[in-house]
Amino acid sequence: MGTEWLGGDDIANKPGGGFKVNLLKKDMEEYKDREDLIVMFTDSYDVVLLEEPEVILEKFAKFEARVVFGAEGSCWPDANLEQDYPPVEFGKRFLNSGGFIGYAKDIYAIVTAKEIDDKNDDQLYYTKLFLDMDFREEHKIKLDHKSEIFQNLNGASGKYFFYFPKKTGQKIVKILQEKSRWPLRVRATRLFRIQCTTRSRPCCMATGLRNEH
Repeated sequence: MGTEWLGGDDIANKPGGGFKVNLLKKDMEEYKDREDLIVMFTDSYDVVLLEEPEVILEKFAKFEARVVFGAEGSCWPDANLEQDYPPVEFGKRFLNSGGFIGYAKDIYAIVTAKEIDDKNDDQLYYTKLFLDMDFREEHKIKLDHKSEIFQNLNGASGKYFFYFPKKTGQKIVKILQEKSRWPLRVRATRLFRIQCTTRSRPCCMATGLRNEH
């Protein structure tokens, strides 16, 4: 907040965002030795949080990981790295850097593992660390392949059904096609069509959400 953006002029269409890594590095300095503190990083202007912190922490604990990154369906920004990713049986295979959660000490180790220029790509930075098997295993880094926490809609196609539970009137959950998933944080980043419904009838159709990777 109140800091001039130095991470590139067109990160919607070009690599960039290294500035985010460097900002986080500074903020995490005072927590670098905390093994009991869990920190969640997320992009903000195109994100909706759907649950309370306690629910997010409970879901994170089930991963049995030190750090969990969101996942997406495309290997961006370097498609040549696709072959280096571990295979998955179901869900999204590739790392998305727009949201992750983990223990402070491990996150600090990740953001300080290498130098990154402000205008270089943050997703590529995190991807290369994840693909380093030794580093990945040392810090127990996993991807949220099934969108248990992080639902990324970039590259989405087809209809996404949103429900507004009557008990809350506010929280939104999504049905993920054949297998139900209730994500806790949703990020809408590409042009796509969403059919929003209540439990009884359609309530709106939304198109043309902000187009940014």
